[in-house]
Amino acid sequence: ADGSYLALVIAKVTATPPANTVSFDGVVKSITPAGASNPAGTTAVATWLVDTTKVLVSRATVVRGDPKVGDRVHVEGLRSADGTVAAALVAKIVP
Repeated sequence: ADGSYLALVIAKVTATPPANTVSFDGVVKSITPAGASNPAGTTAVATWLVDTTKVLVSRATVVRGDPKVGDRVHVEGLRSADGTVAAALVAKIVP
């Protein structure tokens, strides 16, 4: 009876940081098509530059209005630690 414990299980518990959901409007500065910079065997993701934000557009992204370079768009998605946004939605804003 020395006050010590015998552990049956030791588990590391980590809290998942909250998703950093973002929504913003901006002008499409460039579009790099899927496959242009992706290594073979990875998910095809296009890289769009919206104002100064790198936006990743995949097959899971809902794209509305056929946006092109120079168009104003609305973007919704998750911002990663490096500032890149994985887009859930990119919609062309019609003036």
